Amino acid sequence: MPIVISRPKNETELVEKLLQYSRDTNWIKDNYLCLFEQYPMKYIAVKNQKVLYIADSMEEIISKITGDGKLPGNYAIDYLTDEVCNFLF
Repeated sequence: MPIVISRPKNETELVEKLLQYSRDTNWIKDNYLCLFEQYPMKYIAVKNQKVLYIADSMEEIISKITGDGKLPGNYAIDYLTDEVCNFLF
């Protein structure tokens, strides 16, 4: 399934989209435990610090967003898990 994205019209719009995405990802991080209690092992799509979509898979959450005529790139999407992730650099 192709994912549709929109290009910002100008640099100001790009900066605003990046700032909004950053605010939403930080909100998810800051509220992770509470979100996990509400939506364990689920994908969530957040915009303006609100959970707007919940699904069991990435494909399902993308389908819900696009089904509403919206663009997935306008949401911070995360999978809420209790597993510890280790990254090697």
